[in-house]
Amino acid sequence: MTAPTIRQIHAILSGAFAAAVRWEWIDRNPASSARLPKAALRPPSSPDPDQVATAIAAARDLGLDLVALYVWLAAVTGARRGELCGLQWAELDLDLGLVKIRKDIKTHQARHVAIDDITVTVFAERHRSVRTQLGSVGFELPDDAYVFSDDLLGAEPASAEAPLAGSTSSCGANVVRRSCCGVRATETPRGGSPRWPLPELRRPRWSRR
Repeated sequence: MTAPTIRQIHAILSGAFAAAVRWEWIDRNPASSARLPKAALRPPSSPDPDQVATAIAAARDLGLDLVALYVWLAAVTGARRGELCGLQWAELDLDLGLVKIRKDIKTHQARHVAIDDITVTVFAERHRSVRTQLGSVGFELPDDAYVFSDDLLGAEPASAEAPLAGSTSSCGANVVRRSCCGVRATETPRGGSPRWPLPELRRPRWSRR
């Protein structure tokens, strides 16, 4: 049995025994005297730029442009999957080149992340495309619309990684599952252009969904 498994089992039993002490079923928590194995710290694993490019290209080839956008922004910002899926257009300041993460999953604090000019261009074109499509049928894009949504009105956030994980190469799927965290810190300077082999995405033409 591995050390993490032992620690998880201990946590469950300790909680149960603690409840039993509160309810006066037992006098003391026997789990408190247990000696736990040390948890081995795994070094962080992040995809390299070639893997990010592969994931984006795979999504584009499958016509999953929204997924390609998702992977792109994940790599540029290092944001977690839940943070990106909950991102609204109002929180994407394309004039200043900033992305506002409303609530950090770990710190529970809002934060702002700078994005490069290429990323600003990519999302400005997506925003313009969505507004044009909605305008053609008499609708406007709400400010609180989700950026990553299967609904053009952005009423509900989508799980953007699901289509790619189920239909691309294992390389692309792994990149999405790992959320591209760490790429930004090692490969992309704050507010600078990503140093990836993505010349075909420098002037993207995102297709209509």
